Amino acid sequence: MAISWNKVTLRLTTQRTGHTITELDRRLAARVDTLAAQ
Repeated sequence: MAISWNKVTLRLTTQRTGHTITELDRRLAARVDTLAAQ
């Protein structure tokens, strides 16, 4: 996570599933998008 003036950057990786995107990854991304839109 990098925090700078008026900007937060999240970088996520999934190693447990062989670097594939899981349903949990999609849910987390949707929640982050919702928070960012506020």
